[in-house]
Amino acid sequence: MPAANFVVNAVGARTAAAAGRERLPPLDDRFEARARLGRGGSGTTYTARDRLRGDDCVVKVFEAETGPAAADEFRHLVTLAHPSIVRVRDVGRAADGRVFIASELVAGGALESLAGLLDDEERRRAFERAASELADALAYLHARGLVHGDVCPANVRFDGDGRAVLLDFGLAGPPRQGTGAARGTLGYAPPEALVGTRGAAGDLFGLAATLFEAWTGAAPFGRGLAAVQRMLTTHAPSLASVRSGLTPAWDALVASMLAPEVAARPASARQVLAAIARASADAGERAEADLGVPYPAGDPLEGVFVGRGPEREAVLAVLERLAEGAAPRAALAVVGAPGSGRRTLIEVVARELALSVAAGISPPLAVVRGGLEALEALVGAAPVAVDAEPDAGRREQLRFAALADGLERFAVARPVCALLPAGPSTDAFVAFWAGGAPSGRVVVVAPARERLERPFVENVTLAPLSKENVRELVTRGALGQEVPMTALEAVVEAAHGHAGLATALARRVVLASRDAAFAGVGRAGLSPSALARAGDDLAGVLSSTFAALPEDARRATLAVALAGPDGRALADLDEATWTAALATARREGWLSGGAVASLPSEAHA
Repeated sequence: MPAANFVVNAVGARTAAAAGRERLPPLDDRFEARARLGRGGSGTTYTARDRLRGDDCVVKVFEAETGPAAADEFRHLVTLAHPSIVRVRDVGRAADGRVFIASELVAGGALESLAGLLDDEERRRAFERAASELADALAYLHARGLVHGDVCPANVRFDGDGRAVLLDFGLAGPPRQGTGAARGTLGYAPPEALVGTRGAAGDLFGLAATLFEAWTGAAPFGRGLAAVQRMLTTHAPSLASVRSGLTPAWDALVASMLAPEVAARPASARQVLAAIARASADAGERAEADLGVPYPAGDPLEGVFVGRGPEREAVLAVLERLAEGAAPRAALAVVGAPGSGRRTLIEVVARELALSVAAGISPPLAVVRGGLEALEALVGAAPVAVDAEPDAGRREQLRFAALADGLERFAVARPVCALLPAGPSTDAFVAFWAGGAPSGRVVVVAPARERLERPFVENVTLAPLSKENVRELVTRGALGQEVPMTALEAVVEAAHGHAGLATALARRVVLASRDAAFAGVGRAGLSPSALARAGDDLAGVLSSTFAALPEDARRATLAVALAGPDGRALADLDEATWTAALATARREGWLSGGAVASLPSEAHA
């Protein structure tokens, strides 16, 4: 297949003057495009303001003909929780009908900046860290059955903590054989991509070419169509022949990853991750680096959703009527104890609905998330004389009335589904909102501990997970790693169908199982009774898992809980220790979110 059929990423930006003349696309009520960042094969990216969260993000607006790819990219990204993989925020449809995806803004420098570092030791350490982080991200991605498909320097940036983050999943998907349609970025895509093959080995080739450029400042085969011919007819030069400063092991590793034949490359990203550790280690550390093949960071249970078929259908039925402007209820309460999966069910249904709207299957619908303050800011609610009212109950009623009026005005353009977090203020507002007849154009959805006995609320009560659901949760979270049957059944028996408890115990089993397997301990090293020692007490399980965190990870988690984005100063940890501590806390399920970490649930708080 001729190389000209590639979908080629942007290799340069237009001049600032030309970019300044470009008309920015109108997005929707939540996101406002600010400035153009670049253009790729499937769409154009912009910096944007997230009015709901009050910060900046990145929005990728897909061309009309590539709109279906947006749904695939969103589905892939929304289930991933790895510190070196960009986090997605939302999917929507712009005013001109094009689909867009909003994701976190990775605000640091480009990967190419490494080559310009003048201090040799600083450059080496930064390079080795970035290599390890990107290989770890690919190992996590591949374990979930996904391939990035376009690893290149343009798709890597550093975040505020200096971590390398993999971007742009527009060509991602499950492995596939050649389809005849070539995909990738010229100079970084492997030979097999010429016939449309997408596989893990291709990501390793792209990673090697990307790292080659990060160290030397030049792509191993050059760029453009000429790079394809060189790739097919010659071998890449060694790293050392272009720029010295790395160990010979790096030459061997990069050369093997750039092999034209798939079979000659390393067998997996996890093997590359181990090889990077050995190539980067000082002589005294090499013995430890050779002990085992590391398992990637990231939450193994992020995005794993099991069971809840009837409850999901009940929620969808209400929201589908809302999309038609004929919602039969003003509010929808997902009822269950903390940790029962209320928030997860709401998010899963909201994602499905957002995808349906973006794809043009459902009528236009605004899905907004956040607390009452964020919702007030979004809809422009302006209560009159609230602060002057001496009675607290009256102040609350005035506030709720203003928000209700703002929601109805906001819903004139298109129906609104407002997703609120659990909490006393949410409970009070839902009770207020559901006391009046619905307009059909606004539904407030919120978790609740008990059924709400209000005239216009739909209560959806969560049933316990079945034993089959819990088994599926554990096995899917294991990402292909075998879980001993005794440990699996211990989780099933101890969870008693409680989703939060099942998830906490499943995470413990998965992590213990993979650590035992990869450290050579084997099945005998697992103790099902110890794994389930907290019985059916969710607080006990969370307490024990928090106590088991390394001290730095505990400090980082507590600092995030108390100070949010400013937690590092409170934790009093240097940058490298803070980054490692956050990664550990994420892997153990104690932190979630992307560049800005947060606690994953009220039970954790």
